[in-house]
Amino acid sequence: MLRATLIVTLGLVTSASADLWTSPPPASPASTTQSTRGVPASGSVGAARSSAGAAGAMPSLTVIVDPACSVTAAVVEDAAAFARMHGDVAVRVLLAAPPGRSRETLRALAVAAEGGLDVAWVPAEARRRAPGALPAIYLEDGRGRGVRAAGRPPLDALWWMIHTGSGP
Repeated sequence: MLRATLIVTLGLVTSASADLWTSPPPASPASTTQSTRGVPASGSVGAARSSAGAAGAMPSLTVIVDPACSVTAAVVEDAAAFARMHGDVAVRVLLAAPPGRSRETLRALAVAAEGGLDVAWVPAEARRRAPGALPAIYLEDGRGRGVRAAGRPPLDALWWMIHTGSGP
């Protein structure tokens, strides 16, 4: 009941949709990352992110954006604000295409990378997740539960859905 109410609310109040899952998504194949920041050191947030879905893994937020989309800058800023408020969540921004020429988008991506977010173009991972629409949000609790959303949903509401354990 809570799940249906939240999904309807997201659809009516924001231009977003959401869904819950309780099993971990398929494991990510090894891919070459073209990142806008350096390779994470062992034990860093980036290294912990690779074990998402494993028992005791760190919660993670993955945002897949299209640099040419008009809402990309706002979604990236939302992800950066979420990262500042939730230091225990690994936040990653994936580009579905190479960065375009939009100054607003490039500025938001640069600020996010300078602020410590992992901003990267990893086509294999974006294809593996196969988002139906962009921007796509994947918030996982590290225990196999997660929320998928599209558009610009309120990230704290999605976090609340999985953090409190409210399931489908």
